Amino acid sequence: MALQELAAADIAFYKEKQWNVANYALLLDTAIIAAAKLVISPVSPAERTGLWLAALAVAVAAVIVLHDLDRTLAKGRDRIAESRKYFNEISLKAYACGGDPNKALERSGDKPSLKRLFQLAVIVGFGLTSWLLSRL
Repeated sequence: MALQELAAADIAFYKEKQWNVANYALLLDTAIIAAAKLVISPVSPAERTGLWLAALAVAVAAVIVLHDLDRTLAKGRDRIAESRKYFNEISLKAYACGGDPNKALERSGDKPSLKRLFQLAVIVGFGLTSWLLSRL
């Protein structure tokens, strides 16, 4: 039970980190556009290219970090699934809320990953940033 609690705490921690990475990547995209718009004189092609490269670096780094965090989450889910094999009968009934423990254990591995959603948000943010930079 202690191992399951530790793995669940790890999962909660890494899920929060996924949200943070996606949020900060989008915030950095916003900062790049704001920086370009705050320049009084027109943005030169070299500056535009530099801002675009910064946005690209943010997107690539965020996608890689989100992938790594998702692999860590998968390991935590595997730890929980493995620890549930050693529950006693009373614990299994409680886990299944009085239902069939075997069905509850089968469904426990069916957790959707938000990695693709976060990566899509980062990629769309990069696309919008690129488009806005091209319009300057």
